[in-house]
Amino acid sequence: MKELVYITLIFFIGHSFGQSRFDEGVQLLHERKWDKALLIFEELSDSSSSVAVDYNMGLCYAGQEDLNSAIYFFERALKEDPSNNMIIENVILAYSKLYPDEYWTHPYGGIDRMILSISVSGWLILSVVFSLLLAWIIFSGILHADKRVGWRLALTIPLWVFILYGSYTSITHQSSEYFCFPKQDIVTTHLTKGGLASEEKLLPGKRHRIDIASDEEWLCIEDPSKQLLWVKREDVYVY
Repeated sequence: MKELVYITLIFFIGHSFGQSRFDEGVQLLHERKWDKALLIFEELSDSSSSVAVDYNMGLCYAGQEDLNSAIYFFERALKEDPSNNMIIENVILAYSKLYPDEYWTHPYGGIDRMILSISVSGWLILSVVFSLLLAWIIFSGILHADKRVGWRLALTIPLWVFILYGSYTSITHQSSEYFCFPKQDIVTTHLTKGGLASEEKLLPGKRHRIDIASDEEWLCIEDPSKQLLWVKREDVYVY
């Protein structure tokens, strides 16, 4: 019964796309022709990025028992839709098969999920509205010497600051690289960029946070103890 979770509601997602190519991939996925379906979704992924394409690629890899790749694509779909319960259920199932004694943790905290549930345009509209409201409160307070301006500002400024933070987070989220997964079963890490190999290995299905010191060839990542290590970019999936 659990394995059916992987293909639950894929037609519901498919109906939101008019492309016959996508529908063909969904049909192949429903027929459990994983290799052929994956080729189609990889083609679609090269031309555009979407939650549905990444999610269905995760289903294809799960069907092939490549759980490491499945978890990566499920989590890449969560980057665009972090509160999608269907994706969360599937990534939990895939992770539990790989590590039966461990529990998968969401890559984003509750506040981030709340922020990312609102579109960029939604945050920008809120920013404009609250900026105008804040300007009106200040102007009316100066013009009319309104004694209530203090508590109005005390209520409005924290909300305005949070909205600006939400706008910035939402805008930068999609363009930023946050995590990586190994492409192979085990990937060697290094103590310095291009230096000696460390004892810490990247294991399948394990997410590692990327540090800002990364470049086009090497990624600086955190191990479970928060130690910074280096790994070749070509050896990992990144999102």
